Amino acid sequence: MVHTFQLDDRDLEILLLLMKNAKQSLGKIAQKLDIPKSSVYRRIMKLEKEGVIKNYSIAIDFERIGKPITSFILISVLFQSTDRSQEEIALDIIKIPEIYEIHIITGEYDMIAKARTKSVEELGEIIVKSVRNVEGVGKTITNVALKKVKEEIYSTQI
Repeated sequence: MVHTFQLDDRDLEILLLLMKNAKQSLGKIAQKLDIPKSSVYRRIMKLEKEGVIKNYSIAIDFERIGKPITSFILISVLFQSTDRSQEEIALDIIKIPEIYEIHIITGEYDMIAKARTKSVEELGEIIVKSVRNVEGVGKTITNVALKKVKEEIYSTQI
């Protein structure tokens, strides 16, 4: 069982600021929250030690790097013809470089993957030649995002 860590209001404020911009200085965070820099540092170290903060990452503008197509691939597993678990299959799918996320889900399909590609043609190649060739993958349905309304790696609340 996972140990749940209780966050207080200051911890939450620090997390929200870091999610928006992990590169900002301790001094900037301390100034925004009107608390000493040493308190911010101590709290961040505690959050890291407790595993609340797992790592620091960046937000990429995929259009700027030539991958403007975002798609979501629904994947069903052929349970009757494989002894592989959904997790094993998902771990193989996430090795495909164009796949950025994969989740095991409920409902008619067993997984959903998020892909980033330079074109719809490239997306088709990846699905036909890579995703569908993973042992245990059955039917797929792909949905191409027409317009990004909101996509952020952070939220305004936790």
